[in-house]
Amino acid sequence: MAETSVNTEKKTDNATSTTGRVTKEGSESSSKSGDSGSRGGYGGGSRGGDSRGGSRGGDIRGRGGDSRGRGGDSRGRGGYGGRGGFGGGGFRGGSRGNVVDLKRRVRRFDMEKAAWVPKTEIGKKVANGEIKSIDEILEKNIRIKEPEIIEKLLPNLEEEILENKRVQRVTTNGRVMRFKVIMAVGDGDGHIGIGQGKAKEVPIAIQQAVRAAKLNIIKINRGCGSWFCNCGKQHTIPVTMVGTSGSVNVKLVPATGGLGLVAGEVTKKVLSLAGIKDVWSWSSGHTRTSLNLAQATVDALVKCREMKK
Repeated sequence: MAETSVNTEKKTDNATSTTGRVTKEGSESSSKSGDSGSRGGYGGGSRGGDSRGGSRGGDIRGRGGDSRGRGGDSRGRGGYGGRGGFGGGGFRGGSRGNVVDLKRRVRRFDMEKAAWVPKTEIGKKVANGEIKSIDEILEKNIRIKEPEIIEKLLPNLEEEILENKRVQRVTTNGRVMRFKVIMAVGDGDGHIGIGQGKAKEVPIAIQQAVRAAKLNIIKINRGCGSWFCNCGKQHTIPVTMVGTSGSVNVKLVPATGGLGLVAGEVTKKVLSLAGIKDVWSWSSGHTRTSLNLAQATVDALVKCREMKK
């Protein structure tokens, strides 16, 4: 009986300790669950409530309203098109505004061409008839500031597009697209000019490039410098010459009459406008840059003027 009571007491103690452990573990788990519940409640209450009616939700709604405001602003201003508030409606309005602006600019250029009032001394002399040849101005190295002077003294100028491509400029509002045009003008009788222009529309860029080309017009020398041809006519260049612009080098060699222009597309256009009919050409460097290639060709033609007579 004594052993039985002792065993019973031991079992009771073990049960009590087990119950105590279970109770402690239960309390700890309940505290953890309560903590998790509080966290869950904090997350659900604070975050959920914050996202629904709090500052974040209001901020998101505010930003959305701001984007709508920007979209409405872009519709009013014409906009640039693109993401978010700069929507499609703004782009349509902007394109319509650009068309109207283009017509106004073209009309302004036409009015300036029709009613030319000279502002420089050279322009006044040309308008009065005191200067009748462009060579009188170029031989004195006088800078021409009005393209109308060239139009009056060289009425038979021809124009050629050397390059027409799109260029981009990255701003805070996105990418701004423009057109870059390189033009060459010449009369086919020893006068040549190169110019470039940039604008949002191609016609405006062409007009700017033509204007710049007329202001950069120069006089070149021609002759018959080929050893196989002694005709004495001005159908080629007088000597072999190398022109440079940037990384591009262009070498021009006199050719016999009837050969033609052995050159690339850009070089051929420049030589044709300058009045060169027969020539051999060789080029090196980054010739895909049309502006440097054209300027190198003109540089070679200009150096022919430095030949001693």
